[in-house]
Amino acid sequence: MLEGGLRDLPGEFRAQACAVGVAGAARVMAFDLSSSLVLISAVLTYAFAWRAQGEARGRVTDAATFPGTLFLMAGLLAILPAAAVSASWALVTVLLAEWKRPSLRVQSVIVSAVVFLRCVGIDLTSGHAIVAIVPVIGCFWAAMLRRPRGTGDRLYWSLLGTTLLAALIYQEVSGSVLTVAWGIEGVVLLAAGFALLDRVPRISGLALLLGCILKLFLWDLRNLETLPRIFSFIVLGLLLVGVSWVYTRFRDQVRRYL
Repeated sequence: MLEGGLRDLPGEFRAQACAVGVAGAARVMAFDLSSSLVLISAVLTYAFAWRAQGEARGRVTDAATFPGTLFLMAGLLAILPAAAVSASWALVTVLLAEWKRPSLRVQSVIVSAVVFLRCVGIDLTSGHAIVAIVPVIGCFWAAMLRRPRGTGDRLYWSLLGTTLLAALIYQEVSGSVLTVAWGIEGVVLLAAGFALLDRVPRISGLALLLGCILKLFLWDLRNLETLPRIFSFIVLGLLLVGVSWVYTRFRDQVRRYL
């Protein structure tokens, strides 16, 4: 009907196509979200949105892409194993973020938040945490690298990836090694920030190192046995000394980067 309306066969079909599309989307949401056939609905909805770009100054396209993304996520949930769902959704967010259309960018932010909550609430406590979450972190950081420096989008994606990695380390590592692992993550982020000439990873790395110092004195000092406590102090101390040496040795370059 939309195609006929666009070709004036007759033009009134365009408004009727939108009405039928709304009814079809409502039925899919009510009955078909748990079926793999919802992927067909996603393809058709995206096709409708693409062909309706000239309708109502693009508002029809913006409205149609939202159920299309919902259908796509539901279809991936229906056909993929549990360990692959979050990664597939994260890949969807990366693809959505690549489009210049504001509505798709908004969807990428919403879907990424859903992915983050799923990883924290479901995948972290499952038996496949590493397999499920590591690709998600990679997608978040890939989306971050694709955004211009100094923008809120770059900060958002970086924080999602960094926080999710810290949560995964917390789930998989325990005792004195946790502080050391977070410290290593902080140093890696710091180094990545210098390599990418990006302030966001550097600040994230410094924040993690500060958190490690606080944890060392407020928790590890009271709750760990003597040897693990000494190990934490030594390794974190070496990491901090290394960071301090880099800042001192390359003071002028660091000041320019910051």
